[in-house]
Amino acid sequence: MHRALPVGNKVCAARARKRYEEQRAQRLRDMKGMVDNTPPQVMGLRHLKTNWKRAEMLGQRYDTIERDNRHLLNHMSSIGARRDYAATRSQSLPLLRDPPGGPSRQREADRINQANALILRRLQNTHAEYRTRDWEEQYRQSQEYIRIKCEYPPPLLPKVRTPSRTGLTRLPPSGDAGACAHALTGAVAEGHRVASAGSGLPASLSGGVAPGTPTSCFSAHGGSHSARPVRSESYDEDERAGVYIDAEEEEEGE
Repeated sequence: MHRALPVGNKVCAARARKRYEEQRAQRLRDMKGMVDNTPPQVMGLRHLKTNWKRAEMLGQRYDTIERDNRHLLNHMSSIGARRDYAATRSQSLPLLRDPPGGPSRQREADRINQANALILRRLQNTHAEYRTRDWEEQYRQSQEYIRIKCEYPPPLLPKVRTPSRTGLTRLPPSGDAGACAHALTGAVAEGHRVASAGSGLPASLSGGVAPGTPTSCFSAHGGSHSARPVRSESYDEDERAGVYIDAEEEEEGE
């Protein structure tokens, strides 16, 4: 795998590379052709536009074909006018002969059909020798290796969107105790860190948290620890709401 060239600042390097590409594209647009592709002036001459010799040869060939066709038509008409070659009407049915082979050909056809049916049954009962699931798993693993090895995102691999770990989830207002308790219980069940912004957390949440919750969960009453909130774009709104949830796990030892 060919890694990218080391640069001091990737942003400046990308900007310089983009400028070089724009300059190259501008030079290509301003380039003028050195080969004269215009048609020559002699193409306007009349004797070069019309080939009189070829037209004369085609006319002679068409005349010869028409004369031969007329001669053949007259000959066929004279033959059809003769009495010996006139079509006679027969009152009897034509004699239909049996096809060659008879019963032996039918037996051979039946044998071939039975053999084909047996082969079809074998093919239907055959299991696949190759496991495509293993191939797909190896392909996904190779994609992960490529993403780890490459310095820049590979252009041929699908983009994978990872959830943000620094976002804050806002709880309902402090007035709705039932909804706030439900949101807090779900956050604790998922192992997220829950912090309070003061006395905005209702006292009814003390009974809504299941036993065995991690020490990273803090309430607004009686908590011996304090969680430092992580600011985000909606920090002011969350502060007015009174309660917010930090999606990032609290590291051990803090």
